[in-house]
This record gives sequence, C-alpha cells and structure tokens, in this order.
Amino acid sequence: MTRTALIRWSAHLVAMVGLALEMGTVVLVARAVATGQSVPIYPYTAAGFVLGAAFPIIGWVIASRRPGNAIGWIFLAIGLSQALDTFNGQYSTYGLATSPGSLPFAAEAAWAGTWDWAPGFVLLVTLSVVLFPDGRLPSPRWRLVTWITALGLLLMVLPTAIAVWPHRGIELTGYSGSYASPDPAVEIAGALLVVGLLLSALAALLSVAGLIVRFRRSSGVERQQLKWFTFGGAIEIVVFAVTPFLVELDPSFLPVIIVAGALVAPLLPVAAGIAVLRYRLYEIDRIISRTLAYTALTAALAVVYIGAFIGLQAVLAPLTTGGGSLAVAASTLVVFLLFQPLRQRLQSAMDRRFNRSRYDAQQTVEGFAARLRDEVDLIRLAGEVQTVVGQTLAPDSVGVWFRPSNPASGR
Repeated sequence: MTRTALIRWSAHLVAMVGLALEMGTVVLVARAVATGQSVPIYPYTAAGFVLGAAFPIIGWVIASRRPGNAIGWIFLAIGLSQALDTFNGQYSTYGLATSPGSLPFAAEAAWAGTWDWAPGFVLLVTLSVVLFPDGRLPSPRWRLVTWITALGLLLMVLPTAIAVWPHRGIELTGYSGSYASPDPAVEIAGALLVVGLLLSALAALLSVAGLIVRFRRSSGVERQQLKWFTFGGAIEIVVFAVTPFLVELDPSFLPVIIVAGALVAPLLPVAAGIAVLRYRLYEIDRIISRTLAYTALTAALAVVYIGAFIGLQAVLAPLTTGGGSLAVAASTLVVFLLFQPLRQRLQSAMDRRFNRSRYDAQQTVEGFAARLRDEVDLIRLAGEVQTVVGQTLAPDSVGVWFRPSNPASGR
C-alpha cells in the first residue's frame, strides 16, 4: 500500500469511527425512549450531534483530497472528540440510570465524558483558526499559539482524567454534579482545568489575531477562502451566543432554538470545506451580500410593522371597536408595499459594499445595453462586445464570429 493510500484509509477510518459513534448515540436515545426513560434535551444537544457528524465527513473529504493540509486532520480530530463526547454522555446516562451492570463500562464512559470534549473544543477555537486555509502558520513566530494550545489542552485533560478516575460514575448517580469533592486531587484538577481554559482562551484570541493578519495580507483565492471561513464562523457565533438569552427570555423558544442550532451547526465545517477545496469560491461575495441584505430587510420591515401597528392602533382605537384588526391589516399592507423597493435599495447598497465585482459588472452591462440601441456599425459593435465580456466575465480569450454572407440570398 502506498503512503497516499495509507493516509486516505486512515482518514476514512477515523471518519467511520466518528460516524459509528453518532449512530450509537441514536440507538441509545431510541432505546431510552422505548424503555420510558427521560432523555435530557438542551439547546446545544442537536447542534452537538450535527457537529459530531459534519466534522468527520468534511475532515475526511479534505484529508483524502488534500492530505498535506492539516485542516482536514484537525477537523477529523474535532469530529471524533465531539462524537465521543455525545456517545459517552448518552451511554453513561443510560447505563448508570438503570440497574448497575446493565451496560458494560458505563462508569468508564462517564469518566471519559469529563474530559473527552476538551480536544475538539480547543482545536476548534485555536489551531483550526490560525492554520486556515493551507494548514500552515502565517509565519514562524506564530508557533507560540501551538505551544499555548498544547499546554492548555494538557492541563484540561490529564489532571482531570487522573483525578476523576477513582470517582468514575459518581456524578451520574447523584453524589456530586460538579468538581466539588472531598478528594483534594479532584479540587486540584478543577483548578488546573480553569487554568487550561484560560490558556485556551488566550490561544483562541491569538488565533483570531493571526487570521486577521492573514486576511489583511491575502488576495485573490486566499482572500475568498478566508471569507468563506469567517462567514460560516460568524453566523455560528451569533446564533449560539443569542441562544441562551432566548431560552431565558421564554422557554417555549427551546424547540425552535434546537432546530436552528442543528441547521446552523454544519455551516462552519461546510464553509471551510468549500474554501479548502476551492469549490465556487467567488460565490461568497454574493452570499454575504444577500445575507446582509435580507437580514437588514427583515429588521427594517419588523420596525416598520411594529411602528405602524402601534401608531394606527392609537389613532383608530377611539374611532372604532375593531381598531386592532384594522391596524394589523394596514400595517401588513404597508410592509407589503415597502418590501420590493426596500429590498432593491438594500441589495444595491450591499452589492456596492460587499459584492463590488458583480455591481460593477451589472453597471457595465446596463451601459452597454443603452449604447447597443443606437449602434449600427458591426465592427464597432464587435469591439464593444469583446470589451464588455472581458470586463464582466474575465475569460482567457474573447472572439466574435460573424456568419459569412450568402450571395444567393442577397445577404
């Protein structure tokens, strides 16, 4: 077996292990539901499950096609860590909640669940950021980030794994739900975990700084790759940052938030996969422009609707008993009338700022269409066509073909 084939099979094996753990989680949840056990649902439950499936798949695709790029292997490690954490949580919960010994190694799974989340979390917020998109550091001086990451991860995993081993399974049987314990070793491990988290946070900040430096120095393909990555990451950060506040505001939002988290979770690995594999890179400008335009449009129409409803209700309430219904109808009509012109204005503004190439191409085509109505010289028209096509599509070569005249038909 060649070295390349061995690398691809290794990536395939890691991805299959991660996906097998995800399937095992589904089986455990189904078994718990079938036996009447309650399955805890949290805002990030579905998102964590989707991440555990998305990262191994995208990591396998990148590692098998770009084996020299560390991003693929980092994604495989992130996916395996997330899938292992999800599986261990369900396995130990089910095994320790029923009669002892109902599932083998349930206590060991609970022990692994205290630290198996750390590698994926740390790699996601540090090395996957600073090494993107080519798997190399921006410059040798950024090696400090890798050392801080390694030290932080070591402090988060090793002390906890050693100290919690004698107490494996205790947390899920009701003894203690935290690291508070009479055992001094567990207390020390908890303190070192905090130190590791702080070091990982520092490495994450430095990684973001490295990404910014790389973006400012980039151009062409690399800049488009970085746009894909930051776009996917920005959406995930916003959604997951807002989620806890929405749940606190109204617990009835929980089902919607769970679905939204599951839909948003794969954006970062998918966007990173598109960027690394260079699949339709230049679509990102249009996607960013459309996303920002429709977000601004939604916010503007919501403000108009609420303002119109409150104002019309205040005016119509003294005049009619159906002021509320009329205000709703009138506000809806106002929003309907404003939708198209407001969308066009916002889209044009966003294109000018975030999708400049498309905006310039559109202006060029519109100008050519205006000149075309008055142009009768074929030679000059051919030159105009070549110029417009070159400016808008930027092909390697442009040619204009004229059909030869037919003397028999007089043309």
